[in-house]
Amino acid sequence: MEASYKKGELFYLNEFGTVLLEDDNTARVGIIIAGPSNYLVEDDKGHFFYWVYDVMIGNQLIKDIPQEFMDRITNEQHEENPQGMENLSQRSRRNR
Repeated sequence: MEASYKKGELFYLNEFGTVLLEDDNTARVGIIIAGPSNYLVEDDKGHFFYWVYDVMIGNQLIKDIPQEFMDRITNEQHEENPQGMENLSQRSRRNR
């Protein structure tokens, strides 16, 4: 699999992606500050390679986000994302 993102790219965080943010971070735009880096995981079935990235969202540095998770937090229509996140997010903002 090829790396999908490059250092310096901006991305928009979808509702599902807000689960990454600390309570005081309201940013929705991030930038890839490092990567792609290739990780190797080995187990009894063999080995598996995957790409990871370091990102900055607002004042928050998040290290080693797998490419597959980056796809989920930037694509609102990703089939693996839970539905109804926008309702949960709006409710938590009102309670702050």
